[in-house]
Order: sequence, then C-alpha cells, then structure tokens
Amino acid sequence: MHCDDETEEVVERSGHGIFITTLFLILVAEFGDKTQIAVAGLAGSMAPLPVWIGATAALIMVSALGIWAGRTVLQRLSLSWLHRIGGGIFLLFALMAVWRALT
Repeated sequence: MHCDDETEEVVERSGHGIFITTLFLILVAEFGDKTQIAVAGLAGSMAPLPVWIGATAALIMVSALGIWAGRTVLQRLSLSWLHRIGGGIFLLFALMAVWRALT
C-alpha cells in the first residue's frame, strides 16, 4: 500500500480551532515540566507578576520559534522523509541505550 503524503487533505472539524488546540497542546506538554516548577519557585521568592510575564513571554517565543522551524523544515523536506529521519534518530537512541545498558 502506497501512502502519498503530498496529496492528503486535512479537514478541520468545526469547533476545534487551531488556537484552542494549540493552547491545550502546549498546556498539557508544559504541565509539570521542570521549567514550570522553576517558575513556581521563582514566583515564591520574587515578585510574581514579573516572573509570570517573563515565563509567558519565553513560552511564546519558544513556541513561535518551533512553528517557524517546523515550517522551514517542511518546505525543504517531504513529510515522509521527515518521518524516516525521525524514525532513524529514535532507532539511534535505542541502540545507544542498549549499548549503555550492556556496558
């Protein structure tokens, strides 16, 4: 079976806007992250408002950088090649973990 990634069309379901979806994805991904724990610690020992503003600005900038980098990569590589490269990297990580476990 041949899967042609360039001809697939993504249909957005109503009620699932990209903004809300992205907001919840980032919320779930960042919940309990060590940077969020560090922000909570800073807010406990410093003025909370500047800490919150700095942490929010940092998250926005990192997210924007990720979006830009993702679009740039997808303009140069097809999605199937990106999947192959990602799979190869994870296989390399698995081999490194096995090697480290055995030595």
